[in-house]
Amino acid sequence: MASIVPVYRRYRKNFSKIKEVLEISNLIDVQKRSYEKFLQADVDPENREPVGLQGVFKTVFPIKDFYETASLEFVSYRFTEPKYDMEECLLRGMTYAAPIKVTVRLVVWDVNEETKAKSIKAVKEQEVYFGEIPLMTENGTFIINGTERVIVSQLHRSPGVFFDQDQAKPHSGGKVLYYARIIPYRGSWIDFEFDQKDILYVRIDRRRKIPVTVFLRSLKYTGQELLDYFYRKEKILIRKGKFAKEVSKDVLVGQKATIDILDPETHKVILKKHRRITEESYKRLEMTKITAIPVEPQDLLERYLARDVVDPETGEVIAEYNEEVTEKFLDQVKERKVDGFEILFIDNINVSSSLRDTMVIDKIELSREEKEKLSRDEPGRSIREKEAERALIDIYKRLRPGDPPTLETAINLFHNLFFNPERYDLSKVGRMKLNHKLSLKGNPPRILVITEKWKKEALDAGATYAGGRELIDRILGGWLDFDEAIATPEMTDEIQRAGKILYPIGMMPSLKEGTLTEDVRGRIRKILEDEKATLRRRDVLEVVKYLIRLKDGQGSVDDIDHLGNRRVRTVGELLENQYHIGLVRIERAIKERMSLQDIETLMPHDLINSKPLSAVIKEFFGSSQLSQFMDQTNPLSEITHKRRLSALGPGGLTRERAGFEVRDVHPTHYGRICPIETPEGPNIGLITSLSTYARVNDYG
Repeated sequence: MASIVPVYRRYRKNFSKIKEVLEISNLIDVQKRSYEKFLQADVDPENREPVGLQGVFKTVFPIKDFYETASLEFVSYRFTEPKYDMEECLLRGMTYAAPIKVTVRLVVWDVNEETKAKSIKAVKEQEVYFGEIPLMTENGTFIINGTERVIVSQLHRSPGVFFDQDQAKPHSGGKVLYYARIIPYRGSWIDFEFDQKDILYVRIDRRRKIPVTVFLRSLKYTGQELLDYFYRKEKILIRKGKFAKEVSKDVLVGQKATIDILDPETHKVILKKHRRITEESYKRLEMTKITAIPVEPQDLLERYLARDVVDPETGEVIAEYNEEVTEKFLDQVKERKVDGFEILFIDNINVSSSLRDTMVIDKIELSREEKEKLSRDEPGRSIREKEAERALIDIYKRLRPGDPPTLETAINLFHNLFFNPERYDLSKVGRMKLNHKLSLKGNPPRILVITEKWKKEALDAGATYAGGRELIDRILGGWLDFDEAIATPEMTDEIQRAGKILYPIGMMPSLKEGTLTEDVRGRIRKILEDEKATLRRRDVLEVVKYLIRLKDGQGSVDDIDHLGNRRVRTVGELLENQYHIGLVRIERAIKERMSLQDIETLMPHDLINSKPLSAVIKEFFGSSQLSQFMDQTNPLSEITHKRRLSALGPGGLTRERAGFEVRDVHPTHYGRICPIETPEGPNIGLITSLSTYARVNDYG
């Protein structure tokens, strides 16, 4: 480590010359790599990845008019030489930028009034000027109006799911209330929270509370499915008018014996009354071949039924699932010679009744009379569909109070909130974090392929189910035991029926968005990569399950200040977001022009006005909180400025709101973010620097 130098017969250890252990990588590589990935200027248009500029163009285009008689499609983009070089820009006070030319294709369709079939009428392709985009210099800076500026990377909260306890509300009796929050990269936030009575509610965009079971029913889960998923069952047998509990390891271990349990042969006591059943005592029960343990009727009272109890002779429903067990019910089942029934295992220690209690107050479930009326009047419709429609209208009323709800508007609102990729985006990072937190990574999505021709290919490629009309009939009957569905073109007419059920809950895109595909293998491979940017039904179910387990004392809450829950938005990503804002503004203008003017006489450049986009980019570089005048005190301060991280800026924190915990040094900072270098004053802890060897990966 240190060199030993002889000085006047004494040896002095010199620590100023320490050998380098590891070569320091390019310190401004963070900035340069990020911007290169954003532009992809040196990559052929066909080989560009759907990230950065290419990704933004791909998400906004194609742009269709309101009547779908024309569409404007994106083909490629290229950069031309900058008007001035860097030295000239610095001297003349100009911006160092390259003009961007985008090739777009205008397709005009001829629509048959009767059959609604489309045929191509005209195709016009043209290169259109899309404004200028500032270029990064070799030193990782931008020259804007003759001055060198740096875009500081932003440290912000990562998209994904977070579990925490509510510190804000003072509660009587010191009760801890847990909550969960699904935060997308872009779109509506979903909050799940308990109230004082342990009822679980959901809030969409911090609006009015909705019981969580209403939300789950709108995703087409039935009450029976929810109870089966969240609770274990205990089977109660009725023998000669006496009740007995079936011996089952996953339910019995941990419970207390309600009476003395005797060996059937020797009549010796195996387990005394009020003793807890352990693994060891359960093995003794198994050895004596006891299949059922006697239960006193009073121990069954105030428990809840797991399934409907039916009269074996008449087929009449004596009691429905989720109903409380009463003395009257116990007398009825004895009278009618029912051989057994199932109850929910709720001990209020490890398993609470919160979901079951929430289900009671949701007012969505059909009553016994309504179920009979539905099967009599509309034999083709399932109870699942009817309850989902009720739930959707209930959610619509709470989100849009005052608007008259119709089923169609409720379906569209709900679909756009969570399942429309244009409105809701978890991002690659958010999906990865969600899958990791909920342990979904080793549990790939189950895929259904509706096809007559490609059944074998679909199953070989990794589909869970493949079939034709028989699967559509099962879906119409209420079967939804899969995560995503695709279909092949020969099923176009048939798929419409299933689409009405699957589209509102994001299990199948609309026909316009491309449900149909001939590349079955490619589509399945893409789904199995599991980078779906919108929500899935099972995501919501797993979040609710994790939150209930958290309340019951299993699992742990998340630390918001842990670097695993924060990520770095580099310059390329910040610009990508600005470009998206600008292109969405252009999209609105294009749609209006398409519908106002005669589309057949227009060329693509007549539709596009790039001024809104240029204005957004100019504003970002000129006046954004993250675009800063480069610190030119000395060469070292230049480098530290380019490696700075800021928690401020759009979508980040504000100085006034940021508390002490956010600013503090967290153990995860060591080796990644410098724990020392931060300004004094109001920005302390909000502006930090990357450590020497720290690098930012693809997830930020």
